[in-house]
Amino acid sequence: MSGIYAPIAGLEERQKEMRCGVALALGLSLGFSLVHCAALPRPLALPDDGQATVAVFSEALPHSMSGIGRHSWIAGRGRGARTFRRFEVLGEAHIAQGDPFRPQCGCGRDTPEDADVRMHAVVHGPEAEKVIACLERETKRYNEEYDYGFWPGPNCNTYVAMMARRCGISVELPSTANGRDYRGIVGAGVTSGGTGLAFETPLVGLKLGLKEGIEVHLFGAALGIDFWPPAIIVPVGPGRIGFDDR
Repeated sequence: MSGIYAPIAGLEERQKEMRCGVALALGLSLGFSLVHCAALPRPLALPDDGQATVAVFSEALPHSMSGIGRHSWIAGRGRGARTFRRFEVLGEAHIAQGDPFRPQCGCGRDTPEDADVRMHAVVHGPEAEKVIACLERETKRYNEEYDYGFWPGPNCNTYVAMMARRCGISVELPSTANGRDYRGIVGAGVTSGGTGLAFETPLVGLKLGLKEGIEVHLFGAALGIDFWPPAIIVPVGPGRIGFDDR
């Protein structure tokens, strides 16, 4: 009789393995979808009333880096101006006219949708005029103080986060904007969102804030909880599971 039951037992074991494999695949698929989900992103539209406007953007890096890294920049237009200027690090910090929504690297991703371009903050009116003047001044100072470093920084995201702190733009870049938290070998201070404090080293860091929530940084990767808008901070995709940062 044992000869009869042995094939049946083997078949049941294979079926169990198959069910486990399917469940794992579904779980991984769902998890991958969730970490790429940030609900209610800010629309890619800016006021067109002749007033000064400043906005902060980021895009997913191309190809294999798209899920773990983002490039950020600041776009500004003075009162009565018809075109925007982009404040951005491409090797070094520079200021040039350009479409505020255009991905920096085409790489077959010629539209903002293809590059997952997201807008993280907008400053409008007289306050934006002050920010633009500050950006012009502080960009020159930045180039005098820093040379480009891919990891842990200073890089394009370090520049944007630093300009936000120096020029009064309340914004928290996505956790996948690697380099945003770089403050040298050891650094501490107010967050770029303006409602918290951060202590950072290239290896470990900690951020606490009313809006920023709680984040732990390990080798530049962030994990934590954002209080408002509510989300779980993760080091992949747009950096959030939950509501987009507004």
